[in-house]
Amino acid sequence: MALARLKTWIAGEVLTASDLNAEYNNILNNAVSLVSPVTAAFDFDGVTITLDAAAATQVISSAAVSWNFTSGAKTGTPATTGSIANWSAQTFTDNVTAGSGTTAAYTAFAIQRPTLAATNTLVTTTDAATWYVPNSPLAGTNETITNPWAIWVDAGNVRFDDDMHWLSGQTFAQRGILAHANTGIRTYTYPDESGTIVTTAGAAFTGAVTTSGAGTILGIGTGARMLFQQTTAPTGWTKEVSATYNDAALRFQTGTVTTGGAAGFIATMNAAGTTAAFTLTTTEISAHIHRQEQGTNAGATEAAFAHTTGAGSLRYQFSDSDAMTRVALSTQSTGGGGSHAHTLNSFDIRFVDCVIGIKD
Repeated sequence: MALARLKTWIAGEVLTASDLNAEYNNILNNAVSLVSPVTAAFDFDGVTITLDAAAATQVISSAAVSWNFTSGAKTGTPATTGSIANWSAQTFTDNVTAGSGTTAAYTAFAIQRPTLAATNTLVTTTDAATWYVPNSPLAGTNETITNPWAIWVDAGNVRFDDDMHWLSGQTFAQRGILAHANTGIRTYTYPDESGTIVTTAGAAFTGAVTTSGAGTILGIGTGARMLFQQTTAPTGWTKEVSATYNDAALRFQTGTVTTGGAAGFIATMNAAGTTAAFTLTTTEISAHIHRQEQGTNAGATEAAFAHTTGAGSLRYQFSDSDAMTRVALSTQSTGGGGSHAHTLNSFDIRFVDCVIGIKD
């Protein structure tokens, strides 16, 4: 206690009015000095502490809430210093760790893990949190907030040592769950647009991780292109509407990606037609035989010929047993030598439409 008495009295001394007034004035004029600096534990015993002249900002400890802070309305220029609470920067000096040594961790603000218990048995609490943020700032009278953030980390990496969960109605939508192991190779678990849980395992995730659309996690940059089996590109994507990509087929390419062709997919695949006319040449005809054999003998007549048919040939033979001479003859030429074509039916292939989305 910094307040000191003005006079030390001795036995038999007369108390005058001026001495008494001086002592009281000393107390009244230096009231703060009665409690500052505090030299012992200070007990407010549940009494409300008022912090501002408007008697609007108060602190109280009740039976249910250890620190209940009520902030009064304030005015001024909006800034990032905080209108309800502001903690200034601080320099903390480590005067314990030895030179070239390593300390495990440092935090400026630490909220230790609380314990939730129950008097009765078998009590279940559906959701519990150590830190709860109900919503982003609400735009009041005459105010428009372009980007309302519930939590804003202006700079620096953010570390999550355990799973992150997005519930229905938020950006990650449809009870989205993103889970990963705390290793260089991470496994991400999340729902697709139908609600099916998908697990992706691979190399360490690099680049900015953002979310866009129902059940979609993206780690890709602006301008990236992706197929979507839906009419409208999802939030964060712009639909490709160039005529080059309308009614077109997909071709997978190991080289440079490009586009080509002129005819539409549906018109081409569903059109009935014929092949171009084509005339077979001798070399294009399958190998085969047309053969005749005629036998002659002195004194014989043609009436003596008999004929039989064989594989690919027609043979004539004398009826007597005399020696014969066989002569090969060609068949008569026939046919016009013209070209021909084949009729093609419509393919009518089943298809599924997709759109190309370009990352905004």
